Amino acid sequence: MRLAAVLLAGGRSARMGGQDKTFALLHGKPLLEHVLAILERQADTVLISSNRPAHLFAQYGHTVLADCMLGHQGPLAGLLTAMMWSQRYHPRVTHLLSAPCDVPYLPPDIANRLKADLIACGATIAVARDDGGLHPTIGLWPVSLVSNLANDLIGRGMHGMQAWIRQFAIAQTDLNSHHLQNINTPEDLSTAHVEPRFQGDRL
Repeated sequence: MRLAAVLLAGGRSARMGGQDKTFALLHGKPLLEHVLAILERQADTVLISSNRPAHLFAQYGHTVLADCMLGHQGPLAGLLTAMMWSQRYHPRVTHLLSAPCDVPYLPPDIANRLKADLIACGATIAVARDDGGLHPTIGLWPVSLVSNLANDLIGRGMHGMQAWIRQFAIAQTDLNSHHLQNINTPEDLSTAHVEPRFQGDRL
């Protein structure tokens, strides 16, 4: 299995009171830097999925991909664009590791956890979950699904990740909720400044 990683940074930050959460500061660093640091340790190639001007990300040295579809079509559009790019420019990549820009406390071995569960279950896709349910933006996706995704997203207008993944065998990787703490509002950001205490368990 050969991985590329895609940081999903295409959201509108609608609940952040006018602040772009991609660059909101947590412990002195923009949120995306926390997630990029995790992805960079687990994949040779890291892509940034965003419709914002590419120069905003120039300092990070990664390829920035605007969605292949017009408008804000959600994370599936970013995933499809990353699959298409990987097929064309890195055909040896078999899977994409995805994560949104607003989950700064992802475990540093998230790729290995998803991979282990994917193989153990004989599943097609692996996604993260906690007690609250699935978090499909954090997942491991075979690039070979590119045609399926293009047909469902572009041809059928299916935009919800939860709905789309139901047609496949899914491995669920259990994580503690603190690993999946995401930042959607200024209040979330304020709470996230109190770094969670990890108890040493695998979750």
